Amino acid sequence: MNKRGWNSPKGLVLLIIISLTVLTSYMDIFGESITGNVIRTSESMVELNVKESVYFNGKTLSLDQVRDNTATLEVDGIKKILFLDEMDVINGLTIRVIEVRDEKNQYLDKARILVRDSNVKMVDPEHSTGRFKVNYDESILLDEISIRLSPTEDANEVRIFVNDINKKLEIGETWDTHGLIITLVDVKNYIGKEFDEAELIIRKGPQKLTSILDKKYDLPSNYPVDIDGKLLTLIKTNSVGTAQFSVDGAISFVKIHQCEIRNGVQICVSEVQDKEGNEFDRAIVNVKKEVKEYIFN
Repeated sequence: MNKRGWNSPKGLVLLIIISLTVLTSYMDIFGESITGNVIRTSESMVELNVKESVYFNGKTLSLDQVRDNTATLEVDGIKKILFLDEMDVINGLTIRVIEVRDEKNQYLDKARILVRDSNVKMVDPEHSTGRFKVNYDESILLDEISIRLSPTEDANEVRIFVNDINKKLEIGETWDTHGLIITLVDVKNYIGKEFDEAELIIRKGPQKLTSILDKKYDLPSNYPVDIDGKLLTLIKTNSVGTAQFSVDGAISFVKIHQCEIRNGVQICVSEVQDKEGNEFDRAIVNVKKEVKEYIFN
């Protein structure tokens, strides 16, 4: 190479070839993460290169810039600068920046973030039975009942607030309150408590209905009800309209629009709901002490 060194035409060509070789090697090592594809490492964690976007629950989230331990993020046209480990709400999405990589080259800069919806979940009474995933700063509104969560020191526990009262539940534990049966199924722990997520099974408790002749109930499965000193439990239903009951441990199968007497209690079934999984089965029944004749109500 002559005295002009890298400034000569041959030197510039050689420099370009070396740069392309280095970039190609870098891409071979890191795979598609450098090409602009999104890497999902969990339900709420995404990794973005600068000028890259991802659709999250109907909204476009983009990484605009990384600089000095900050990330400039945009959600459907609304921009905010977030520091490393900072959490904020941008246009309806709750976001925490957990890593930034400032490579001093805009096209190599990237960030890892946690993201989720930050809306209150409104649930109409018709759909108030089911499985719900809830974050710690969210609320579920079931008609006039508010349900929200708080973390505890134990990773397998959650404090659940239902309107004006609260209780700590362990995974697998059930709480009956405000006419609801709430079971804590699972807890997922992420970076930052705001992104921790609990899975709940919420069911309507037994509903006492109007009946002239006897006691009438809308019963959830596996929930005992006291009938004149005996415990009546709906075990499950099936698709052909049969409900299985326990009366103080004695098992009985009753078809819809029929009656059976078991252990001194007469059970008449007027309606069954057979859901996927026995945990959401229900039946509407008329019950009374054993009698010889019964007029169906």
